Amino acid sequence: MKLNTIFYFFLLVLAISACEDELMMPDLDSAALPSELSLDFQITGDNTGTVTVRPGGQAVTAFSVDFGDGGAASGNLAPGETITHVYDEGVYTVTLEAMNINGQTTTYTEELTVSFLAPENLNVTVTPTAGNPFSIDVTATADLETNFLAYFGEDPDAEPVSFQEGETVSHEYGSVGLYELVIEARSGGAATVSDTIEVNITNPLYLPLTFEDANRAYPFTNFGGATAEVVANPAADDGNTSDRVVKLNKQDGSEVWAGAFVEVGEPIDFSQSQRMSMKVWVPQVGTPVTLKLENAGDGAIFVDDTVYTSVANQWEEVTFDFSEDDLTREYSKVVVFFDIGNAGTGADYYFDDVMMADLGPTLSLPITLESTDLTYDWEEFGGATFELIDNPDANGSNTSAKVGQVIKTEGAQTWGGIAIGLPANIDFTASTQLSMKVWSPAAGIPVMLKVENASDGDIFIEITENTTVANAWETLTFEYEGAEADPNLTREYGKIGVFFNFGNPGTGATYYFDDIAQVGVGGGEEAVNELPVGFESEEIDYALSAFGGATVTIVDNPDAAGENTSARVGQFFKEAGAQTWAGAVTEFPTPIDFTTARKLSMKVWSPAAGIPVMLKVENGSDGDIFIEVTENTTVANAWETLTFDYAGAEADPELTRDYSKVGVFFNFGNPGTGATYYFDDITQVP
Repeated sequence: MKLNTIFYFFLLVLAISACEDELMMPDLDSAALPSELSLDFQITGDNTGTVTVRPGGQAVTAFSVDFGDGGAASGNLAPGETITHVYDEGVYTVTLEAMNINGQTTTYTEELTVSFLAPENLNVTVTPTAGNPFSIDVTATADLETNFLAYFGEDPDAEPVSFQEGETVSHEYGSVGLYELVIEARSGGAATVSDTIEVNITNPLYLPLTFEDANRAYPFTNFGGATAEVVANPAADDGNTSDRVVKLNKQDGSEVWAGAFVEVGEPIDFSQSQRMSMKVWVPQVGTPVTLKLENAGDGAIFVDDTVYTSVANQWEEVTFDFSEDDLTREYSKVVVFFDIGNAGTGADYYFDDVMMADLGPTLSLPITLESTDLTYDWEEFGGATFELIDNPDANGSNTSAKVGQVIKTEGAQTWGGIAIGLPANIDFTASTQLSMKVWSPAAGIPVMLKVENASDGDIFIEITENTTVANAWETLTFEYEGAEADPNLTREYGKIGVFFNFGNPGTGATYYFDDIAQVGVGGGEEAVNELPVGFESEEIDYALSAFGGATVTIVDNPDAAGENTSARVGQFFKEAGAQTWAGAVTEFPTPIDFTTARKLSMKVWSPAAGIPVMLKVENGSDGDIFIEVTENTTVANAWETLTFDYAGAEADPELTRDYSKVGVFFNFGNPGTGATYYFDDITQVP
């Protein structure tokens, strides 16, 4: 409501009153003008520009405020009333209009200065961008800021980058060097606060040194008359197909110790390997090549090793062994010498691919004895001998190609056995049991599997289990938890000992063992024989056995083509004159679940079409509970998939009984003819 509206309202009231009693009408002409006008400003300290305005004065019935920023004036304010208004930073002339009872007005002006506080508590975080040594990531926090500006210090004419608290701004520098990063926190007005941070952009070298990056420098330091530079590979061959290598020229008459070094960005890590390799090319056989590793700050701290080349004018890889040196100190300078000890002749030498040497496979559990890259260094004692041999009975629960043979010679000590050390201690937190496949000529033979501390032979645990079968493979399990010597397995054990017929003198008997493993360790779960049966795992005991004149083994796929390109398959040999029912069987730890899928499929290979193949499922403990389904092969000398449907079988049409054995029969119902068959991938199908 405007001031003149209020004025007319008062006149109307007075007119009505006059009709009633002229003597009560006030003297409007004598009403005082508004006076002692004032403006009180309260500005918040949060840099929002919010101002609370309180007008004041005498003889005032209403106020109106013009805020002075070009916006609309306030409405009418009663005496004592306040109003808030948001300003940008600046200086404003605020006008107050006050009206008395008869509508007369008085104005008053006052200057208002709105200035924002400078931001406080500026905190800047600079981190390298992962995977890019030339880039940084910047974040910032502050109080009272509205935004941040980043000046990266690379181009003085570049516009700053604005960002908010909670955002990350990144910048990639064009080259290595020192840069001044300035982060300015803005208040929304003129007041700012900034922080300057020195950014050191480097592009350090790290092992392996391959010299393939054409966009970076490899800063070699030369000494003694040698010079090193990265060049195109002058003699790319099977030994080194790299495009770029280092040429080291040992100029005529240079010092016997002439060489070059380059520094890597962090101390060399010897925790996984204590050897280093380097590819070299030299003009003469027998050239000494020295690799020296030096502390970055103290040249007196170093290790070195020298090897001699075995070829000339071609690449070869040489290995330097530092395992006997003090590797507890830090080494980050890589120094290369060719023909050390001899003065330079002007010859050129080349090197490439300086790296930690690949140790190759290391011995660990499970010990399968199958690796051609490992040396199984079993210690023999007490009259026992060890030999790694071909599996003499690749059948039943162990069809491995290689096994360990232990002969306990006639008169051998009661404690005669073998032992082997492991590079790392056995982790008994993963499993407290070890298993071992054994073959013994008699049942009831005590077999001891001993674990021992690698450096203290007085710390050990001995567990003994007896064989239960003769002339066949079986798996024995040894439980170490609760052993009196160390019930909670808190000590370290890095050595394993194997003892056959422990406690008895040797009789000259021969025993076999294989697959020493931690029970349940291997991919996090114990490897078990279950559908589908594919024969690809070396950890699973497929528990195959044969009968009636048949033999079954796991072999390399002889015809990896067509429907079956698997690496390993089951081989079924039905010897001449074998029983009509000759077959093979495998057993699962739990019954087959036929609730959703009532068929089994099997890939088969037969030398003739029309061969009847029976796939039998049987109860694990009652051989009278079974279902037999037969299908004929349709091709010869090729893989095909046969499907066996057990639903509706007369013996158990609803498949309500338990079946945990699967029997395989080739040319069922006919005597053996000496034919060989193959099978694979026994699978449950809908």
